[in-house]
Amino acid sequence: MGATHRILAAALAAGAATLGLAGCGGHRSSADAPLVRPASTHTDTGPYADLTGRQLMDRAMTAMKAAPSMTIDLRTTDDNGGAVHFTSALTKSGLCAAAATADGDKLQVIRTHSTYYLKADGAFWRTQGGKNGEAMARLLAGKWLKMPQKQGQNFAELCDLGMILDQISQGASSGTYTKGGPTTAAGRPAVSVVERDTDGTTTDILVAASGTPYILRAFTPDDTSNSASFSGFGTSPHISAPPAGQTIDVSAFGNPDISI
Repeated sequence: MGATHRILAAALAAGAATLGLAGCGGHRSSADAPLVRPASTHTDTGPYADLTGRQLMDRAMTAMKAAPSMTIDLRTTDDNGGAVHFTSALTKSGLCAAAATADGDKLQVIRTHSTYYLKADGAFWRTQGGKNGEAMARLLAGKWLKMPQKQGQNFAELCDLGMILDQISQGASSGTYTKGGPTTAAGRPAVSVVERDTDGTTTDILVAASGTPYILRAFTPDDTSNSASFSGFGTSPHISAPPAGQTIDVSAFGNPDISI
């Protein structure tokens, strides 16, 4: 994967906060952001007619934090315009299955409560393994590296639902929110909320219009390469450890510090 792990680190660590409600500006400067959004002239008679934009966002964040599980799909770009994509199915109880791709390079992570499993390509292992890099690339071809939770914490940006929601919540604490009109997200009725961050960047946030007010999607209006989608609320994903014969314990390589 070469330098891609650094791109993933930046994108994934910032993904939930930057693309999921904290002014999803991507790589645009504040000067590129629209200075004014037209004020709504329609009478609000929708499902949240009695709520302001801020109040609706507060209610949506409460719903997100109460969800026992969800799937997060993040799409963005690196500094060179290359596509970065990750999908995580995760639960509050500590289960996670995640896949990340950057410029065609792939990384997979499984978390089963107190253990992390990681599968990647040879270039990634050569970079991460230090003096054992070549051995790791050879022995881990098609296999999973098994790590205890302490070492696996470097992958919490992908697999810790509580941490991701905390990042989203922190991002949602700044900026202003203006409620828009009805729309749809993945075929579901939604209400739009426009966030304007303190640096001038904007994010469109789509909140479910019926049932629990989950956030369904957040995206940069003028840059379709930046988006975060949320689904699978309360649907328990079937996640289990890889077969023992397909795993190698990290201790076999001297416990290197593996990160993205």
